[in-house]
Amino acid sequence: MAAMKKEYILEGLCCGNCAAKIERDIGKIGGVSFAAVDFVSKTLTMEIAEGTTVNSLAAQADAIVRRHDSQVVVKENSSSYLINSNSLAISKFTSKTLTVISPKIPNSLPCVCC
Repeated sequence: MAAMKKEYILEGLCCGNCAAKIERDIGKIGGVSFAAVDFVSKTLTMEIAEGTTVNSLAAQADAIVRRHDSQVVVKENSSSYLINSNSLAISKFTSKTLTVISPKIPNSLPCVCC
């Protein structure tokens, strides 16, 4: 079974908290089998199930992004392609792992968007 991988640039994404909320909510859209937001590169990656209308999902994803941060501009990245979901391996990090490799950041950083 083949799936479509779509990538979008999230210009103006202001914080990791918004990125996490966007990732969570887009992952709940029917037809999206995987969603990830890389805050550092400001990239949204979605794996779309075969037979799903891409334009409809893109509009839903755009609405979710704007709900969490109305200043973000969503632009399609040209690196979208078919993938074989049987060979896709996704590593998951635990919060303990991330704590070990992440620098210490104060909890009181201001965020203008959330």
